[in-house]
Parts: sequence; structure tokens; C-alpha cells
Amino acid sequence: KVVAIVVFLALGVLAVLGWLPDTDPVGMANLTGQGGFLPNGWGGVVAGVLTVVFAFGGLEVVTIAAAESENPVQGVAKAVRTAMWRIAVYSNGSMAVIVTLVPWDNPKVAEVGAFYAMLDHLGVGSAAQIMNVVILIALLSAMNANIYGASRMARSLVARGQGPAVLGRISSGVPRNAVLFSSVFGFL
Repeated sequence: KVVAIVVFLALGVLAVLGWLPDTDPVGMANLTGQGGFLPNGWGGVVAGVLTVVFAFGGLEVVTIAAAESENPVQGVAKAVRTAMWRIAVYSNGSMAVIVTLVPWDNPKVAEVGAFYAMLDHLGVGSAAQIMNVVILIALLSAMNANIYGASRMARSLVARGQGPAVLGRISSGVPRNAVLFSSVFGFL
């Protein structure tokens, strides 16, 4: 997922600069033309901010994982700090590249999504398949993180006497029963 975003950003920056074959430098035309920047007001920005804030909801899993490290105080601080930078660079960078390359009123943005629209705009022939694979990987990653967080939460509840003891059993450092229970519950 990270590799896909880095490649996406690299392709986008090269296209903005006109360094890809059959591309001309875009400049600020898509940012200032066709009604200028934010032609329909701040509503889209607010909706985008809400989506990004929702994405930060997974940040607690990073802190849970860091807390299980050898040096939890430094681990949690470093994990949160690096996660914030990565999210800022990847999210803001992706959106900056997309709005610079693809006109805001391009119908493909609404039909198939901004990432696909940009790849299609660059002439990447298998853009739909690439995005489907990236989305599948992102969903599996999110599922894995949520199962991890749920199993650790179940173990924590057991430690406080608020859950069934069977979920608190640890095998090789892993609450296997809690992971299994979280997986089954998530599937249902």
C-alpha cells in the first residue's frame, strides 16, 4: 500500500513537471482555471477533512502495538509522530498531485475516483486493475489492524475482570483466543 502511494506520488510529480513521456508541464492551470481554486466553496474541503479525520481513527492501533515493544514510552511517541508525518505526506501529497493534474470537473473523478482518474489521465492502461489491487490490500491491512486492536482490547478487558478468562490466555506472546474470537466476530 505504501509502495503504491509512493509510486503514485512519483508518477504524479513527474507528470506535473512534464518529465513523463507524452506529458507537458501542467503548471497551475487546473488550480487557477475553470473557476479558480475551490470553485464550489469550502464544502469539499470540509468533507475531505472529515474523511481524513476518520482515517486517524486507526492511529490507536499503532500506539497499542508500540506499547507492546521493548521500550513502550519511546515506542508510542515515535509511532504516533511517524504515523502523523506519513499520513500528512501521503494524504496531502496525493491530493495535491491529483488536483494539479486532473481538472476538478473531470467526470471520471466522480465516476471512478480521483486516484483512478489521475492514472487514466496519465494513460496508465491498467489503472482500474491497479487501483482494485491497492484497495484490496488496503482493506486487508485495515482488517488486520482491527483484528489486532480488538484482540488486545479483549485481553485488556479480561485483565480488568470485565471479560471471559479464555480470551486472556497468552500463547507465545499472542492472545490467540482473542484473535480468533475477534476474527469470527468481525466475519459475522
